Amino acid sequence: MIRFIGNNDELQIDSESGEEIDPKKPQVKINDFAKNIIKLYWNKKKMRFDNKQQIDWQFIQDRQNAKELAGAGFSIEQIEKSMNYCVNEYPNINWNLGTVKKSMKEVIKHD
Repeated sequence: MIRFIGNNDELQIDSESGEEIDPKKPQVKINDFAKNIIKLYWNKKKMRFDNKQQIDWQFIQDRQNAKELAGAGFSIEQIEKSMNYCVNEYPNINWNLGTVKKSMKEVIKHD
C-alpha cells in the first residue's frame, strides 16, 4: 500500500491495483487459492469480459465467497465437485460462488 499525505488528508493507494483505498470500507485480502477458485468458477461458467473494468467488477463480486471457501479447508477438488453439483442441480438458475458455498454440504456428504 502506498500512502500520500497532504493538507491533513490521507489518500491511500493500493500498490498492486493503483486504486484508491476507502478507509471506511473493510479491505478483503485474498490469497492465491481463493484466486484459483475464482478462475475455476469463471472457466466453469464460461465467463467472458470485454475490458478490465468488467473483470475488476466481477472479481469484486466473487472475492468474498472465494475467500470464505478458501479459508474453510475445502480442497479444490471438493469445490469443483460443488460447482458440478450446481451445474447439474440448478441448470435454470444463474448460480454463483455463494451457491457453490451453500452446496458444499451436499458434496461433502457424498465424499
